[in-house]
Amino acid sequence: MENTDQNSFHYLEKAPVPKAIMHMVIPMMLSFIATIIYNITDAFLLVNLIILP
Repeated sequence: MENTDQNSFHYLEKAPVPKAIMHMVIPMMLSFIATIIYNITDAFLLVNLIILP
């Protein structure tokens, strides 16, 4: 169990700062992109369902 905890905090404690930032930013960016795509698709579908017909 202790080995897992050490691996979890490696990027926060021992890795270079740019590598640690990239390690945290890439998943965040992917989730932002997924949310944006969902919101644009939802808005497009709502316009087609409510306003146009």
